[in-house]
Amino acid sequence: MVATIPIGQANCMRVLVVLALFQLPGSACFAAPASLNAQLQSAIEIVAAQYKVPGVSVSIGIASEGTPRNFVTGRATIAPDSPAINDATLFQVGSVTKPLTAILILMLEARGLFDIDDPAGHYVSGFPSWRTATIRQLLNMTAGLKSYSDEDVVRFWCILKQRPGRRWTSRELLRLGASFAPETNFPPGAGWNYSNTNYVLAGMIARVVSDLPLPLLYRRLIFNRRPAQMPDTYYFPSAYPHAVLDRIAHGYVRQNLEIEGCGVIFPLDADVTLVNGSWAKAAGAVVSTSNDLVRGFNALFRGELLPRAQFDEFTARVSAEDGQPVSGSRVHNAYGLGMDYDYTEVTGPFWFKNGETLGYNAFVIHFSCLAMTYALTKSSATDLDQTDDMGALQAAILNTLLTSDEFAAAYHDYIAAHALPAYCAEFDIHLPATPPSPLDTPGPGGDF
Repeated sequence: MVATIPIGQANCMRVLVVLALFQLPGSACFAAPASLNAQLQSAIEIVAAQYKVPGVSVSIGIASEGTPRNFVTGRATIAPDSPAINDATLFQVGSVTKPLTAILILMLEARGLFDIDDPAGHYVSGFPSWRTATIRQLLNMTAGLKSYSDEDVVRFWCILKQRPGRRWTSRELLRLGASFAPETNFPPGAGWNYSNTNYVLAGMIARVVSDLPLPLLYRRLIFNRRPAQMPDTYYFPSAYPHAVLDRIAHGYVRQNLEIEGCGVIFPLDADVTLVNGSWAKAAGAVVSTSNDLVRGFNALFRGELLPRAQFDEFTARVSAEDGQPVSGSRVHNAYGLGMDYDYTEVTGPFWFKNGETLGYNAFVIHFSCLAMTYALTKSSATDLDQTDDMGALQAAILNTLLTSDEFAAAYHDYIAAHALPAYCAEFDIHLPATPPSPLDTPGPGGDF
């Protein structure tokens, strides 16, 4: 049971900020006080209704609490009589797969199977232009490999349109990535570009050196490990089995993806749940719950998943503009191994990852100085050029948390018993706080 903390007169202005965001009447200041859970549930429901999002699941891990707080709204399909989603409903998480793949690679390195500074050509042959790019450069996007899913690769999208159930092999995707002229954007280490090809190649390396299939590797090394506790997370680079189809929220196209020579790939509002996940591989084929994502990334940033040497490799950053190493806490637009890094003065630094597939969005973010992680999964991948429902949901969640006396009390209880990282002293962090505006997180692109 979450305690109810009265909203005092001094907090009324902060409440009005949140109310203004959702166009609620100011008289709500005089309504009966609501718990933080009730405020979060209401905020999420209002944004989901405003943007007509079929289903949303949000989990928030507060360090002083043992389990995440979970919030859901919507239904499994757009049919009004379809089942309501719940905490166990699965969603495609797209590129949130990438940091999980990076963790997997680092776990194999810790077992002595390779060094991440080894050239990729030592393990996968047939791509001479890529042979000197290192595994580390694949993971931090400085390898120079072009992405097979870029819209310039007309063949990929045409085939996906004509055969959405096709099962792609990793080599087929790599050959598409190598079909550009020239094959690379820049020599390894000489720049930064976001590429799904990098992570398909990294997944192939993991399979080759371990001699085990990737679904088994993810399950053994991450999903089923006690520190991560991700029992509802699966790597499916293929058609979904019935056990998954019975639990997954359906995804609907919200992007007008039209390519010359192919026309419209999928019409708006098309149900794309059954598009074969093999097109994403180790770059984006994981399905999960928001609860599992919070548990897994909490374990990562608590130092429970990786040995210290590998965790330091995971968090070593490069500029997402020129690919050169960066250091210090006040760094904008940086990238680690599969995850973005940024900061605000109000929150301090944070690590985050966006994920997007044809019919889904996912987002996970960890604030080390707030001792908090949250994850968001939703059906439909709204065109960000038209409406930013993800930004609105993030703003709703952070506005509610940062202005909450209840969250502030939990935060102060935690820091009374635990030391925050030393770099947190560089920032003026005090709760409750007036949130930054806008609240949608800055950083590089990286939508899947």
